[in-house]
Amino acid sequence: MDEAPGAMNAPWRRDPAELQPLLDAWAKHAVGDDASVTGVVPPEGTGMSSDTVLFEMSGGDALAKGYAARLAPLPSLYPVFPEYDIEMQRRCMDLVRENTDVPAPQVPWCELDTAWLGVPFLVMPRIEGTAPSDMPPYVFGGWVMDASAAERATMQEHAARVLAGIHEITAEGYDLSFLARPEHGASPLDQQLGYQRWYYEWARNDIRYPLIERTFEWLEARRPAEGPAVLNWGDARIGNMLWRDMAPVAVLDWEMAAVGPAEVDLAWMIFLHRFFQGIAERFEMPGIPTS
Repeated sequence: MDEAPGAMNAPWRRDPAELQPLLDAWAKHAVGDDASVTGVVPPEGTGMSSDTVLFEMSGGDALAKGYAARLAPLPSLYPVFPEYDIEMQRRCMDLVRENTDVPAPQVPWCELDTAWLGVPFLVMPRIEGTAPSDMPPYVFGGWVMDASAAERATMQEHAARVLAGIHEITAEGYDLSFLARPEHGASPLDQQLGYQRWYYEWARNDIRYPLIERTFEWLEARRPAEGPAVLNWGDARIGNMLWRDMAPVAVLDWEMAAVGPAEVDLAWMIFLHRFFQGIAERFEMPGIPTS
């Protein structure tokens, strides 16, 4: 697999040569004495909230299969999140996979013991597919840009169907209490807004950002009537899906999952594309404009 430009220099990405013997030792513990890990490589164009590596694992029950490990970020790095709950991510993927048609990956191993890699991690069977790049954003070039308008319309429809499937997991029909944030508000919408205000205070490092503060004021002034509460994917966007033949084959990255209105996920998906498009236009590139 080719690496994304500069991928190995990213400070949040562990050296595969360092991880290979550590994963091999973990496999012998978790899978069987005859298990072995080889071919550890990073995926292309991934984001910064966590680290992911791809590898082959043979022996035990692995049967020479490809796997992906998702690692919590190293404590030495400046964190994207105040806490990184990797077990919560597995619970979300299990819930969605078992109760909807959304292709959430299986997670055979959720390793919470930090003795192996220094951080907790998930291990999942590798799914063959391609994610739209984050670095550089897919609107700068690549297979999404090269696709026809009809193919991108198909992607858009599939992405909307993914959200609709996730939102079949309602707070009324399923136990979503593991995602509740009662310290930030009484209702799911209260908790969404309260948490984001708290996150802003945590992240701003004594710097004030008037645009963000005006945004909170705007949201409070226009707060809608609260509708049904559903599972929110959180980081809902096409770059967090693996695609094959313009159809999603895996829905990844659940670290921002929450409970709230379905519109939150939809708005985030629209915003992130417009954000990337704005970057492209700033550099006088065509990108993928929306109507």
